[in-house]
Amino acid sequence: MMNSNFYKLIMVLFMVSCVSEPIVYKQVDYKGDIFYGDIRQKKTGKFIFPNMNFSYSLYKGELNGKILLIEKSDTIVFGNFKRNQPIGKYINRIDRCYQCKYIFRKTVIEKIDGEGAFNKQSKKDGYWKEKSQEGNYSNGKKNGVWKMYQYNDLENSQNTIKEVMYKNDSLINNK
Repeated sequence: MMNSNFYKLIMVLFMVSCVSEPIVYKQVDYKGDIFYGDIRQKKTGKFIFPNMNFSYSLYKGELNGKILLIEKSDTIVFGNFKRNQPIGKYINRIDRCYQCKYIFRKTVIEKIDGEGAFNKQSKKDGYWKEKSQEGNYSNGKKNGVWKMYQYNDLENSQNTIKEVMYKNDSLINNK
């Protein structure tokens, strides 16, 4: 009888030790080198920077779970990942944040521009607004009318330059 209680205790202790607590970086003023370092070192866990509104989850150096970065009440990066592949709602506005381009260099975040959603196969799906264009994706391919923009940095405004039509990611006409 004592033997079975001992094994039960060992199992409970093992299960408790497998639950990892978030790693909280306190009093950190710059997150870029830490984020990239955690990826390069293939770390696993949830990492939180409470004084900078930044958090992310990694599994063996790949984004796995939620990533969130807020600067001055503006969501700069938001997404859910599974094995470094985005799934569901996604926001990437790193062009609004000077240091963010450095923070996310050489990562999957740097490669995906805009706001929209990913399907279960991690393909852009539905309406997307990207830096200089907006329109619809269907399973990762542009479809329908897309508006192309030109930005005026001095006035912080955009002008519609033209609308184009896509079918299965192929341009079929310029308006």
